[in-house]
Amino acid sequence: MNTRMIIVSMALAMVCACSGQDAAVERLDEVQLSVSARAGGTPMIEVLEPLNGASVTSPFVVRVSTENVALAAAGRTLDGEGHWHVMVDGECLAPGEVIPKDDNHLHVGSGDDQAEFDLAPGRHDLCVQLGDGFHVAVAVTDKVTVEVVEG
Repeated sequence: MNTRMIIVSMALAMVCACSGQDAAVERLDEVQLSVSARAGGTPMIEVLEPLNGASVTSPFVVRVSTENVALAAAGRTLDGEGHWHVMVDGECLAPGEVIPKDDNHLHVGSGDDQAEFDLAPGRHDLCVQLGDGFHVAVAVTDKVTVEVVEG
């Protein structure tokens, strides 16, 4: 375990002892460290397409790129792996929250770097957020706004 991880673990342990939310903080610590443990740098996700402000027709493809984290199918993953989600017209979730699965929280649990989405015409804000294998949100996000037009 490297020095940074030891310091982070000790700090979170102190927070746990004082907060009364031991399990939640411990789980958040586990999630954040599991995504970044093998990263060799800060994990990042970037929306490559559509570009921010683009006009698209449904269905359209969202394609992402990651750095210092590998995309993997949902379920049990290795350290340094996760999969992505798209929050439609909503905020990115706080790290440690379980990402719901509904019309506004779309999961790409295949491990692929792109997926097709079908949204109603109009302006849509998209938050792309990395989650661990069990859909727990991680603080690795990117945002774009698209205008879906009639095809």
